[in-house]
Amino acid sequence: MSQISTVRDTTTARLVDEGATTVPGAALLGSLDGAAWAELAAQWEDLPRDEHLADGGEWRQRRHGLLRARPAGQQGYVLEPLPAAPFQQSADLIPLYGGKARTFAPIDEGALGGPALRTLLQHDLELVARAEGERRPWRIQLHMIRVLASASEQIAPAPRGATATGTPTSRCTSSAGSGARAGCRGSTRPGRRCRSSSPR
Repeated sequence: MSQISTVRDTTTARLVDEGATTVPGAALLGSLDGAAWAELAAQWEDLPRDEHLADGGEWRQRRHGLLRARPAGQQGYVLEPLPAAPFQQSADLIPLYGGKARTFAPIDEGALGGPALRTLLQHDLELVARAEGERRPWRIQLHMIRVLASASEQIAPAPRGATATGTPTSRCTSSAGSGARAGCRGSTRPGRRCRSSSPR
């Protein structure tokens, strides 16, 4: 059995049994073109300030985008960018923002259609399809986020800590910046809470 097949089967089983799983970045690099990944990573150099931080701080930068995913036969999905729209979560789930609709700068359409992002999304969609035992359409919300921290200051990417997202599934891809801890990729199913940890 190949390494990719082993990782695929292990992550699917953990998602089904435990409701959450992680995928080491190294397991995905083989399917990502280096130039395409560099192009996607460069998008994090052009993130505007998140104007909706509850503490009025300037420590988080952010863009938001929407996609529609439709199954394409027995394998793969057709991904279609959707018009920009406000992002809103129930106040019952996220009391910090009181259910307020927050409008973020949109993710560049070129990035939404880029090969690296689409490869990552195809991986996520196939993982969820295997875990659920069915392939179905999805409306995908994407957030590109950069947290500004330093060696002397710890910042939690999600200041509210452990929360439910209010979505059927949640996925997080993190990438290590200068002096940060190495990133990983994770998925959760309904009823699970996403946890944040402070960069070091």
